[in-house]
Amino acid sequence: NGVLGLCARLGTDPQRGLTNPVPDWSARVVQFGEHLFEERKLSTYWSYLITQLKEKIILLLLFMATLEIVVKGIFGEGMERQEAIAESSVLYATVTIIVNIAAYLDWKRE
Repeated sequence: NGVLGLCARLGTDPQRGLTNPVPDWSARVVQFGEHLFEERKLSTYWSYLITQLKEKIILLLLFMATLEIVVKGIFGEGMERQEAIAESSVLYATVTIIVNIAAYLDWKRE
């Protein structure tokens, strides 16, 4: 009996599966269920972006860039202010790139 006997009892062919259309489909659904995957709502890109922005290292980089602008903007002179703005801008741009890449990879993985 084995596999062929089981296939005969289920009314299916071992190579081709169920016939199309299946004559007793309603009875099979009642007995075995529909065998569907549960649909779940997909997360938005923005939710992944926000998740990345909550990472401690990202928050630390943003804090340090802002702190540099504030401190050197108030206490710095001339060239120090310009350097603070340039360095902080580079940090902000880097964080923007990293956060977007990580969010995109998580979003695509879903």
